Amino acid sequence: MLKNNLKIALRILWKNKLFTFVNILGLSLSMAVGVILFTGLKADIDSDHFHPELDQIVRILTQETK
Repeated sequence: MLKNNLKIALRILWKNKLFTFVNILGLSLSMAVGVILFTGLKADIDSDHFHPELDQIVRILTQETK
């Protein structure tokens, strides 16, 4: 049953190449934009905004070697 449904789906997708291309391109672009927006939003939320002199804060990262 699943094999037959897969064959039918692939046959329809192969027959409508332009429609398939537009759908796959739209899905991939929307997922890429969503990931980019999500990472930007997460970076904005993760930073502290309550400090009155926020632009003068510096973060120092150190790495210890043994």
